Amino acid sequence: MIKYIPYYSPQVGLWRGVKALLTRKAEQRCVAYYQQYTGKKYVLLTNSCRTALYLAYKALYENASVLVSPLICKAALLPIVESGNKVLFADVDEQTWNMDAKRLPSELAKDVKAMQLTYLGGVPNGIAECVKYAREHGLTIIEDAAQGFGGENVGKIGDVVCLSMIKTAYGISGGVLATDDETIYRKAKEMLAVYPKTSVAKGMYRLIRNSIDTKRTTWRLAQKVYDWMLGKRPSSMRKADELQLGKISGIEAKAEASQLNRLAVLHEERRRIAQQIVERLDAGRCVSNYTGEGVPMKLYVRKDVSAKQYVEELRSKGIEAMHLQQKYDSCYQDSMVDAVWREAAAVNELRVFEQLHDAIVSVPLWEGMPEEAIERITDELNR
Repeated sequence: MIKYIPYYSPQVGLWRGVKALLTRKAEQRCVAYYQQYTGKKYVLLTNSCRTALYLAYKALYENASVLVSPLICKAALLPIVESGNKVLFADVDEQTWNMDAKRLPSELAKDVKAMQLTYLGGVPNGIAECVKYAREHGLTIIEDAAQGFGGENVGKIGDVVCLSMIKTAYGISGGVLATDDETIYRKAKEMLAVYPKTSVAKGMYRLIRNSIDTKRTTWRLAQKVYDWMLGKRPSSMRKADELQLGKISGIEAKAEASQLNRLAVLHEERRRIAQQIVERLDAGRCVSNYTGEGVPMKLYVRKDVSAKQYVEELRSKGIEAMHLQQKYDSCYQDSMVDAVWREAAAVNELRVFEQLHDAIVSVPLWEGMPEEAIERITDELNR
């Protein structure tokens, strides 16, 4: 019997950790892969998607306003403000939970220069209308595809595409900036040159931790070792609210390159598990944002309950649920509007966001999830 259901499995494992260390020409392989995946001519590897987003905005604008959904992990907003630009929230759609293009104004202030497309949980529903709106208004599309990598047309439509090498790319760290604009690429590359690489010690820590994390689903001892390692992680890795700009390190590139040939199989398995969970939900009690489109990084469920309290309840029952953010020391994120980003403006009334923010949770989702775990999760959600 499974006593504990982890939120995520990095799919690294001990053997794959060793294989990663033996991988050759890792950075070149990663660049070639993401060029092909995004269809973009220029690819720059960074230490995180946050760094990629920051470089994109820094290369493009200063003191510009960026349209963005408020139903988002706040880490995705840090690059906007840290680069000297401004967040401009736009309400979300009641069905897709992504930005609602139908409610965006016909005219925008002159300082609104870009739209950041972020797919909640990796699900790109309703995005086509947002793209159309951005094109009609001459906005630069910054595609934050960190949660949506692997989905059809995800990471391929932005003027600048930013991706994560973690999540559904199954690396240990790292990010990608991809674009066809040579000027943006060269500016970003020049800025990146002054930042440090991840240290070998930190890279090895991440590789070992992710290997242990992968085994939490089957080894009882793995959970204790994993918790111990979290307590021993370097102090710089505990500062989740900072950008920590940097280049990708050799070990991070190796970890990602070693996974590239199995991503399609992992993505298909992830879709299958997500679909099984969604199909078993009682529509009268809860509803998911996943409709079978994309590769869901997170499986969000609306319960119309206090998210903070409900997450804690699920975790007390051995189901490692989260809210909007995935952090080691916090599983709930305060409202962007009410607490974190009070100075940020909004282009319309955030009515749907206010209804959704405290009524959704994200539940465990990982490849190879056994039937017993799927049944436990759906039984609890249907109560």
